[in-house]
Amino acid sequence: MPDLVECVSDATPMQDPRDAPPYDGTAVGHIAFWTIVRIAELEIEDFLPEEHRARWIDEGIYAYFAYVSSPENRLTLLATVQQRLDSEVLNQ
Repeated sequence: MPDLVECVSDATPMQDPRDAPPYDGTAVGHIAFWTIVRIAELEIEDFLPEEHRARWIDEGIYAYFAYVSSPENRLTLLATVQQRLDSEVLNQ
């Protein structure tokens, strides 16, 4: 999973592979993050800061997209994913 973690902040555009309403701003980092969340059986909203977590209730995945639209927030998400996964491994 380390290779996926490294990609979380990657803003390279790509086609949205989900069976959901497509999002024109899909990037490699989104897919890497969603894959990590799925493999580790975690929740996307748990990685969002409080403001965006509150928006998750009404906006769903679009609250996530709003958060990671900032390059700074993508780096914060990467750090949060790394910390969370390190913590999960240490607690096993």
